[in-house]
Amino acid sequence: MVYKLNGTVEVARSEKNRMAVNNLVFFAGLRIAANKRFTHVMILEHDARVNVAGWDDIIWQEFLSKNPDAIAGGTMVVFNPSSFNRKAAESFESLISSSSGKRLVPLAVCGTSHLAEQRPSSVFPNGALAIYRMDWLLKTFPEVLGTPQQYIELAKSARTWDYEIGLRLWNDFKESAYEKVVSLESIYSGYGNILCSEEERKQWLTDGKIVGVHQIKSDWPGPEKTNEIRFGSFGSKELMGNWDFKTSKPKVSLFIVTYAKDFPYLEYCLRSIKKFATGFCGVTILVPTKDVPALRLLLKQTAMEGVTVKHGYEWKDKGMLWHMAQVCRADEWCPNADYIAHWDADCIFTAPVTPETFFKDGKPLLRYEPFESLDKRHPGIWNWKIAAENALPFNVADEFMRGHTEVYAPDTYKKTRQLIEEKHKVSFNEYVRSCKNAYPQTFAEHPTLGAVAATCFADTYSLSDCSRQANPDKSPWPVVQFWSHSPPDKEQYIWIEGVKRTITPAQYAEEILTK
Repeated sequence: MVYKLNGTVEVARSEKNRMAVNNLVFFAGLRIAANKRFTHVMILEHDARVNVAGWDDIIWQEFLSKNPDAIAGGTMVVFNPSSFNRKAAESFESLISSSSGKRLVPLAVCGTSHLAEQRPSSVFPNGALAIYRMDWLLKTFPEVLGTPQQYIELAKSARTWDYEIGLRLWNDFKESAYEKVVSLESIYSGYGNILCSEEERKQWLTDGKIVGVHQIKSDWPGPEKTNEIRFGSFGSKELMGNWDFKTSKPKVSLFIVTYAKDFPYLEYCLRSIKKFATGFCGVTILVPTKDVPALRLLLKQTAMEGVTVKHGYEWKDKGMLWHMAQVCRADEWCPNADYIAHWDADCIFTAPVTPETFFKDGKPLLRYEPFESLDKRHPGIWNWKIAAENALPFNVADEFMRGHTEVYAPDTYKKTRQLIEEKHKVSFNEYVRSCKNAYPQTFAEHPTLGAVAATCFADTYSLSDCSRQANPDKSPWPVVQFWSHSPPDKEQYIWIEGVKRTITPAQYAEEILTK
């Protein structure tokens, strides 16, 4: 939505304050946001560029994941870090150490006094690309809701508006101001070309190191805006096999949610897909945004084609829950698929597979086993029953995480999110994020999705009770899942074809993939 201001901002022009006009535009924007009852605002100046669809949600989710109560977030600037007192200097030192290795350029630090002269410090994000919390801004700048003349005078008297915010933050919170702002790694905003050049900033955006950048003074429109980064030939002949978009057969996409720590396993996973998987309409890999460069390198090393990489900001200290939440949003990450086949980084195929491998009578095969029988062989499995029943509005008698690959139709994901939101009266993300992140997690994605599939869409799936098999732990599919909590070059005691064996994942995978 675009708003046109009545009158002209020239009324604020002042010989004493060259930033008065810019200030007036900012304060006028706050007034509009206040009238719309917005809780936060995201500021972009005209020389900012973005690179992906949904860039604003990526920035917003990072802000929430770091400190949802923060007053401001962006690329940090600090004035007079050592000129107030020792505690302020120590807070600055903590900011430096906590962001070490995460920033694309050194932290911008400025001074306005002699070393022996005590002056207030200030810490704030560069305002050209930043997020602010409205309640504090309106309390701090009450003139915004006053008469036009009042906020015109505010614009004339204030320093550059983002610096003014920094000064007032310090006035309110002193050293604790460092706790009220967050450094966002998904964006970069700076001053001039001292710390980096425009060409560097363009490259960061093009390479996906960030999703938004400031200080592009040329007419460069930015890279093509997309929420995905494609590698190789999407729909390559090897991956597509005999299934084609133009036929009446359903489009089934492989979907992997992973992160950098599991990339040593992902290498074998990708090689197994390349060697054995045909007929899928594509492979989508979702990773935290910070892991995209490492994944890009891995895909080049494995020469894997037909892969679409998507990324987002995982929740701070809740990475496993973020991972599981995205599994439950697979329909949004793979919007063109008729069915989505879930695959993990620590899994490999051991023989040829097609989508039909995981279907029976034209329906996805949904394997399950009653908790009562499963618990006799796998103590602790009741944790997933409790998690699924806590999330859903009905009892869950069966466990559905009975071996990859789980295949679901898009309606199952939508219904799962709907049921959870209706029961808990909060958004799906809020509910999952409120759960326990450490094992045993109090949310479990596949037990929950499977329960919804069997309860609400029984006719969509071909249900198979594993307890009726001679060996309930033996998968009918040529799949092996390793244990990614241990390195692939260390021995593991895991299930292989329904029997527990001691193997070394790297050695086992190499033997399969080099036959």
